[in-house]
Amino acid sequence: MGGVELKWISLILLLIAAALLATNLVLVIPAYSAYMRAYARTESFEPRVVVVGQSSRAAAQAEGGGGRLTVTGVGKVSAKPEVAVIVLGVITRGELASEVQELNAEHMNKVLEALREKGVEQIETVSYYLRPLRKYDRDEGEVLVGYECIHLVKVQLEELDRVGEVIDAAVAAGANQVVSISFALKPDTMERLKLEAIKAAVMDAEAKAKTVAEAAGLVLGPPISITVSESWAKPMIPEVRVAGFSTPVMPPEELSVTATVTITYGVEQAQG
Repeated sequence: MGGVELKWISLILLLIAAALLATNLVLVIPAYSAYMRAYARTESFEPRVVVVGQSSRAAAQAEGGGGRLTVTGVGKVSAKPEVAVIVLGVITRGELASEVQELNAEHMNKVLEALREKGVEQIETVSYYLRPLRKYDRDEGEVLVGYECIHLVKVQLEELDRVGEVIDAAVAAGANQVVSISFALKPDTMERLKLEAIKAAVMDAEAKAKTVAEAAGLVLGPPISITVSESWAKPMIPEVRVAGFSTPVMPPEELSVTATVTITYGVEQAQG
């Protein structure tokens, strides 16, 4: 094949390649443009105003001509503790289940008698169980070595300054386990404080909503939704495992009840 023919073949191949490249560009560029237009439609952003405080959150979201403003308000009220709750009991161990239970009942009866002599009336059993005790032996595997009986009672006392005295009496009578000491409010007091905390939280949320709306140039509408949550502090002294208990137990000065409300308001852009 001569040199002239090779030149013609090379020229034809170059023309074919150029034609294919032009065709691909015609197909790809419109498709890419359509993709970018669709992406721009899906990735729309809405203006948002956010105010963050130490324990609260406020956010405003515009939606066309109107929108929503969501705020979180916190209300907290406190009161002095009214009731001490003591969980204590007797643990006995031995080789025979019947003997362990009998010994436990004997000690617990003395404990209950001592509590009643101290004027304690609110006493109830919170836990009672008997369980086997085993140890591992290299030759025999697990071996039964005896039983353990645990009887725990809950004692409620309104004279908070007598907590140490009552525990001393129980321990002297045979109690060998003081599980916990906590302080609480009476049920009616707790319900009253919950309502007061909710009211305070609503007022806090409303004040935040007005502040955000004014700063953002919005007109605040009526609430669309409201959610409420509550919590309260219940101070507790950890478990005490001692032979005696002569140290005075000091109750906290106050117990707090906290309510949190999240309110969503309707909002519109202010005219003018």
